[in-house]
Amino acid sequence: MKNVAARIKNKISREVRWLESYFLEAYSGMPYLIREKTRILFWYTVTASTLFLATTILNVQSPSPKYVFIRLNTVLLIFFLFALVILKSGRYRLSVGILFWAVFTIWGIGYYYRLEDYLYTGVNPLNYHFMTLMVFAIFFGSRLWLAFTLILIVTLNLSLYYYFFTHHTLPIFNAVFRDSLVNILSSLIISGVLLFLFSRITEKSLQQVSRELYKNKKLNANLEKKVELKTHRLKENLDELLAMNDNLKEANQNLFIAQRTILQDISMASNVQKSIFLTRPPEVRDWEIDFEFLPLSRVSGDFYDFYSDKDKLNGLSLFDVSGHGVSSALITMAAKSIAFRNFRKYESHHPGYILQKINQELTQEIGKSGHHLTGILLKTAGSRVQYASAGHIDIVVGNKMGEIFPAQSHFGKLNGTFLGISGVVSDYNSIHFTMEKNEVLVAYSDGLVEANRRFSIQMGNAVMIKFLKSINYLEMSATMIKNALLAHFFKIVNREHIRDDITIIILKKV
Repeated sequence: MKNVAARIKNKISREVRWLESYFLEAYSGMPYLIREKTRILFWYTVTASTLFLATTILNVQSPSPKYVFIRLNTVLLIFFLFALVILKSGRYRLSVGILFWAVFTIWGIGYYYRLEDYLYTGVNPLNYHFMTLMVFAIFFGSRLWLAFTLILIVTLNLSLYYYFFTHHTLPIFNAVFRDSLVNILSSLIISGVLLFLFSRITEKSLQQVSRELYKNKKLNANLEKKVELKTHRLKENLDELLAMNDNLKEANQNLFIAQRTILQDISMASNVQKSIFLTRPPEVRDWEIDFEFLPLSRVSGDFYDFYSDKDKLNGLSLFDVSGHGVSSALITMAAKSIAFRNFRKYESHHPGYILQKINQELTQEIGKSGHHLTGILLKTAGSRVQYASAGHIDIVVGNKMGEIFPAQSHFGKLNGTFLGISGVVSDYNSIHFTMEKNEVLVAYSDGLVEANRRFSIQMGNAVMIKFLKSINYLEMSATMIKNALLAHFFKIVNREHIRDDITIIILKKV
């Protein structure tokens, strides 16, 4: 039972805090006293509006409704709600002014009628005038004003009751007393709560100000000594800063020279790398070939090669070195030579065996460099294609039936891990399949489908395959397929979001 009550209490407390923070958000950066005064004014307005609404509804539903009372309370309710909206907008003083003049005006209208009719309707002048002066006291933050108004209103109210007691019969007075008593108690409840909250917050604010003044006094007493000490230290450090500035200038000059040297080295590495990469595909019979090579920077970690004999295509390879920069580019040049040499040396064997030999040599050359390679190797003979992979993205095949699929999903699984890692021994197997006229094979590096993982901006294998299914690749040339694929890629991914080298190879049977 206690837990249920605690949960209900916590839920109500959360809702109250949310409602308060929603209406008083504009005052969050103001001083403490202003924030607390607006909080009190907010709850005062909400409480008074609720009472006006409740008493008006009860009066309307009574057998003999008092229409003067209904009209006056309705007007007050409208003014209080309007003041609440103004308070929400951050105009605290305007909200207080609206409340002050609204209640003051209603009070004056009440006295415009005959005093006895005014009291008889239940619209007690103590109620409204007291709330008016409460707003006034809250606005100016004066508990003295609050006590003064309390004494004044009680005195006036007793005088009025004495007047009616001496000039009216007892039954009328009793009826008036019963109607007025509710308003008096409501006013006393509101005023008592507001007085307590206001007094507590004002005292807390004054104590906080006093503590801050004491702290400031102590700080000011030591301020001159601290300033003098800091000035002395600054003078001592000035010479050191001047010396450091001279050293910094020299270091910047050295960095500039080093940067220029690095840029020259990168330019040289880029030129050397470009010299060993094919810029156009070989012209062979039975196959139409096109490719696109988009390095991320001036040097690339991707490399590719075509193995042909006159007009016959014997195979192709696509490899991706881990990392970026000059170190990866240097490895591509060594690895390309190793791959070419082993393909020619073991051309009579299946691609998996050739990859195993390439891995053995790469491990000796780069095993301790911290880099590794992924890649694919294809051998072609007529319509027959043999395929092996070293942890690389699967190639995609499009057959004459219009089906686009990863090769391993139809022709068998490949094993074998990354190349060039010391202490890791792996066997590489091969799968084979045939390709008929107009069928297409697409090989690519992961830069095409993983442009930027960090921002989730990528085309993805599924999206690429779906796009290839949407085009009539059987009637398109290899170049047309490549251009359409690149156009779709750059429609999805902006060039500034590319974070890796991109290589695409299109192989079409003719």
